[in-house]
Amino acid sequence: MRRSARALAPFLLLLAACGPDVNIVRDSTFRGHVKARTFSVARGVVVTVPADLVVESAGPAIIEGSIRGEVGSGASIEIRVSTGDLVVLGGLQAGSGAEAENPGSTGGPGGRVLLRADHGEIRAHGPLEAGAGGDGAGRREEGGGELRVVSGAGGAGGDVELTAASVEIDSGAAAGDGGDGGAALARSVVLAPGAVNVVDSGADAPERPGAEEPLPAAGVASATAGAGGNGGSVRVTAAKLALGGPLRAGTGGSVARASARGGTSATAALSKPGAGGDVSVRSSGLMLGASERLLIPGDGGDAGLPSDIMADASAHASASASTLGGGDAGSVLLGGRTTATGDGGDGGGVLAQSDAKARFGVGAAGNGAAAGAPVSKKAP
Repeated sequence: MRRSARALAPFLLLLAACGPDVNIVRDSTFRGHVKARTFSVARGVVVTVPADLVVESAGPAIIEGSIRGEVGSGASIEIRVSTGDLVVLGGLQAGSGAEAENPGSTGGPGGRVLLRADHGEIRAHGPLEAGAGGDGAGRREEGGGELRVVSGAGGAGGDVELTAASVEIDSGAAAGDGGDGGAALARSVVLAPGAVNVVDSGADAPERPGAEEPLPAAGVASATAGAGGNGGSVRVTAAKLALGGPLRAGTGGSVARASARGGTSATAALSKPGAGGDVSVRSSGLMLGASERLLIPGDGGDAGLPSDIMADASAHASASASTLGGGDAGSVLLGGRTTATGDGGDGGGVLAQSDAKARFGVGAAGNGAAAGAPVSKKAP
């Protein structure tokens, strides 16, 4: 049955361009742009979305089953209704972003969930979930000469947006978390004649500083850990809003370690962790007090704990290690006014060691709405 439903999907899409009633009654795979007179998904039916799906319905749309983005697809789900109500009884779940594979590549963004009723209501009785961002890939390079290693950043989490004159959310809505950045590892080593530098993604577990073999006499090494992806936001615009479940913004992605060992010089740096997402509500009908506790901003991503050495650099002549601190916190915005903030991410430690001296520092946490302060240590 699944195979026949998938074979039917292109036919449905072709008809949809002419604007018929589109009623999905069996498990199917959909993608692309669907134009319909009315749109519905029957109870118990699962519609799989391998790429972005946009539904434009002239009349009412009702989702009794579920629409789900494929894992790693980053597929977004957008439903727009011109006249009539948009009702979700089942659930909508956008696709998560792709996990990075090649050394130093970036994670994909998570899919969004966008609902709009121009002349009607949105009633979401089932969950609404955007996709999380994919993690960035680590990058390790060992060899001779000048090494400059940058790992992959995490993908951004997807947003959830609802716009109508009247919006009812019973089971809540959740934006996607940002993906974590990959680790970066640069090592100057003496190569055998004819040997080439080694490059791979195996940088997620660098050795502890001081546990390596003696530094080579020459070589320059630089390692920069990729940024964490920003958490997604939840945005609701409605003259009337009934809220029975939480609106939860995404958490920012964390930053992994950066480690550099050079002969003459070395530099290790942490990029910024992802910021927490916001919850933004523009509605004169939201009751303050109890409803405000259902608005949950995203926390900033971490750059490690203060006791962790997250960026370390070692070389004979000069070494430097730096961090941009923890990720910034997200906010709750009511009519554009900030009423609450999440927690800022933790800032990790940095260590720079040369033959002359060693210096240690700790990055600042991204407390409240304030950014984590940059910290840089150089030796000598």
